[in-house]
Formats: sequence, structure tokens, C-alpha cells
Amino acid sequence: MVEVFRDAQGVPHLRADSVDELARLQGRVVAQDRAWQIEWNRRRAEGRTAEIIGAPGLTFDRFARRAGIDRVAQRCFDNLDDRTQTWVSAFTEGVNTGLADGASGAYEFDSLDIGPGTWQPWSPLALFAVQQLIFGGFAYKLWRRHVSRRLGADVVDLLDSEIPDAIGSNAWVVTGRRTASGKPIIAGDPHRQADFPGVYQQVRLACPEFDVFGFTFAGVPGVQHFAHTGRVAWAITNAMSDYQDLFEEQLDRSGAEVTARGPSGPEPVQRRIETISVRGGTTEQLEVLVTRRGPVIVDGETGPPSACRRRRWSRTISASAACCHCCTPATSTTFWQRWPPGSSRSTAGSSPTVPAPSGTSLPAGFHCGTTGMWTCRCRPGIPAMPGQARTPRCRSMWSMTWRSTRTTGQAVGVSGSSTRPAGGPAGSAPGSAS
Repeated sequence: MVEVFRDAQGVPHLRADSVDELARLQGRVVAQDRAWQIEWNRRRAEGRTAEIIGAPGLTFDRFARRAGIDRVAQRCFDNLDDRTQTWVSAFTEGVNTGLADGASGAYEFDSLDIGPGTWQPWSPLALFAVQQLIFGGFAYKLWRRHVSRRLGADVVDLLDSEIPDAIGSNAWVVTGRRTASGKPIIAGDPHRQADFPGVYQQVRLACPEFDVFGFTFAGVPGVQHFAHTGRVAWAITNAMSDYQDLFEEQLDRSGAEVTARGPSGPEPVQRRIETISVRGGTTEQLEVLVTRRGPVIVDGETGPPSACRRRRWSRTISASAACCHCCTPATSTTFWQRWPPGSSRSTAGSSPTVPAPSGTSLPAGFHCGTTGMWTCRCRPGIPAMPGQARTPRCRSMWSMTWRSTRTTGQAVGVSGSSTRPAGGPAGSAPGSAS
């Protein structure tokens, strides 16, 4: 049995008899609601936007192909445990089921005279990677190097005196000892660029194993960053940590063979040619190079010596745990098994810190201040569905490596009870909250 109920604001409340059926249902619903958005982001991840919009799509397509976003997503998927693979695959099946309906009559598909494509099991992971490209500082590092070479290092220092962009994230937790209800309050205020539609989709997911209400990245299963079960709530903020390294190296060519100058001599470079189709019938042949320090992601500057830049997705390649953190359904059991009481963990970029359970949480309002489009006041107990009890991103080159740097600070915690009410889902209503 599956059920879709939309409240007065049009937010989908989904219920199913199993975790996998629920993932399949969520995939179908997001495809119906956000068909163009998720299809566009899938094409971005695969480096295939020029196929539908022509030459303007080439810049990002080149980057996506060189960075190998889709290939990284495949490796991530292959490294997931069987249970999580099944769950993500179920979501993808649902997306493929709902895309035709969602694309039917949609302006973007009709104006471009295209239809939706077919999602692969790893496509949600590729979408998630694309969404995270705004985090980290590699683009700023490349810009600083460019300015330094063209104008001099003193100019870089001068520009550093500018007032920083107004970007940030508000996040806080209040202990129950300081609240009128005696329950802790958690709040997350993510500052995102103004997207339309918004990057997040509000959704409720309910099955016998869990009942959770929050925000999901459209096209990614589960709820990742902001959600609550009525008893447990979690949120994140962005740490903007320095977890990418740049390396300047020299490439030597002999015909089609390319080598990199390493500390002990020449090193082999993987080389392949990818074909990018461009709307209008043209194609572009793109050389993709991968050295021991990662793939070349940006063209080198012209003139000797020129520079290519590379980024190594070391953090993501071994991202089984990270993917599970981002995607796995947030049951109290799996959450506290992954982060047992008394421990805390954080990840580079978006950094959730998870303390031990402590009482029942009272979720505060979740507000995406930059977009101005999402304001959600989450009540202590999740409202009941009808018929249900109340439950609460060459020549000489630059290479870059992502460091798996542990970050602390600027993190919002998770607070709540690790004990599930007898006979009820994880989202059963708290006994007292105001």
C-alpha cells in the first residue's frame, strides 16, 4: 500500500509499507513535481547540457566531463552496501516511472522539443555532487593564481582587502535548560543562491521504520539536511572549509601519449577522448586527462608555460559512508548506530556535528534566507495523514586534491531521544511540547 497526500500548501506526505516502496514513491513524486529541474541537473552531472541548449552549455559540460562527476557517482554507488544500493535503486525506478507524467506539458520540455531521459541507479548521487559544487574554495584559489600571474601578487593582497561577499549560514542550538518547555531547540538557516525552483523540496516520508518531515534535494532520496521526526531533529550549516589542494605540474607529450613529471620521474597519465554533442548537429572532441593527483578539470592558460588544473575526488571516491550520511533514511536506530552516544563527527564542506541524544527536541522554523521562497514552521508533532494516528564539479598543469579534513565549528547539532516509543514509529508525538 502506498499513499500520497498533499496538504494545503501542496507539500507531499508519502506513506508506504516498506522503506524501498517509500523510496520508489518518493522518486515518482519528485519526478512529477520537479521533472525539468532534476533532468537538467542530471544532464549537468553527465556533461550533456549542450545537447539541448547548444554552445552555451559547453563550458559546464567540459568541466563535468573532465571532473568525471558521473563516473565518480558510479564509483560511489558501487561502494555502497547492498541495502543502500537497493534503496537508491528503488528511488531511481520511481523517478523513471514518474518522469513522463512530470514532463508532459511542461514548458521547458515542449519549448526545447525534448523528452526526459532514463536515470541510472547512481544518478541521484551525481545530482547530489553537482549541488555541492558551490562549497569549498578551489575556484577562488584558481582566480587568485590567475590574478597573481597577470597583475602581480601585490594585487591579490589588495583585492583581499575587499569586504567579503554576504554569504553565510546561521545555525544554533539551545539546551532545554534555557527553554520554557524544557526541550532543546535546533535551528538551521541555510543561505543558498536564489534558485527557481528552489534546490530543496519539502516532503514527509512515513513507513513502519520511520516517519520524518523535512527538506530533500530534489532528485536525491530521503531527507539530507533539515528534518525532524517529532522526537529527533537535525540541521546543518556550511563550514566553507579548505579541503582542496592545488598542485602545479608539467605534462610531456609524445604523440598521443602523455606523461606527468613526478618526484621520481615521468608518471603515466590516463587519456581519453570524449565526444560532446551540441544542439544543431555539431560535436566537440574533448581530451580528458587523469594523473595520479586527479583529473584535469580546467583548460590551461595559453602560452608557455600554460596551466591545467586538477581536482582529485578522493573524498568522494571513498564516499560510501558520506553517501549514506546524505541519503540513508533518518531513522533513530540507524542514526545513532552510525554516531553512537557520546560521539560527534563532521564532514568537510557541510558539517553536521552530532552529539549524543539528549531529551526530546522541539524543531524551530527552517528558513532559507537567501532564496526567500521557503519558510517552514515545523510543529513538535508531525500532523497525521488522513486515516492515520498523529505522528509527530595542458600542458604544464595544476592538480588539486580534496583533503578529508575533519572540521569543527559552525555546525548545528542533532538532539533528541534515541528511544522509539513502544508500538509506534520514530516520529510519534512528544508527550509535551509547546
